[in-house]
Amino acid sequence: KPKFFFCCGLEDGLRGQNLQMTEFLDKETHLEYQYTESHGIHNWYYWNKALVDVLAFFGFEVTRDTYN
Repeated sequence: KPKFFFCCGLEDGLRGQNLQMTEFLDKETHLEYQYTESHGIHNWYYWNKALVDVLAFFGFEVTRDTYN
């Protein structure tokens, strides 16, 4: 089964859809996922910070210093 990682900024206009997705995954599937939220919007600054967490979730060894 696939596993999913997704994250969203607290100020992101897509936050509502992300919360709906977590509700769906919890109630309707048995898929592994991780969802995180932190301050930010839907832009490259947010994604660059989140990329380290995404890579770690999928088993890559990355430090924040490596990707800053």
